[in-house]
Amino acid sequence: MDFARELLCEVVQEVQPLLVEHWRELTVRKDLRKLNPQWDQYALLEQMGRYVIFTLRDSGALVGYSAFHVVRHLQDAEFSMAQNDVIYVAPQHRNGIAVRRFLRKCESSLREIPVKMVAYFTSPGNNLAPILRHLGYADEQTMMAKYF
Repeated sequence: MDFARELLCEVVQEVQPLLVEHWRELTVRKDLRKLNPQWDQYALLEQMGRYVIFTLRDSGALVGYSAFHVVRHLQDAEFSMAQNDVIYVAPQHRNGIAVRRFLRKCESSLREIPVKMVAYFTSPGNNLAPILRHLGYADEQTMMAKYF
């Protein structure tokens, strides 16, 4: 497995089929949450250095990605953080070791930016919490949602 930080604008065509699988597998309320990315907005954020994507490849084929919004916290201008936007690894590549290695490599690369904190959202359908806890992450907040 090969890990890299890549530019979304260069891998967007490769990402899209996995993104469809990701949406089908994990999206709650598909009737309200369509798959319709604002690629132009992602491109702007990426150009500003506020969006990064890491890829996981097997023999050159894209099998996973993890992308982050990189921001300075509005309540503390000296505190930079990376908030995970999306993370997906194709089911056939989801053994615990590969996913843990991928998360560690993302974390190492984010430290170089540098950020002081990395945050992930987990959901019942894709609960990364056990793996994240194993890597030293701790529960900070709970997100609750209500759809209209």
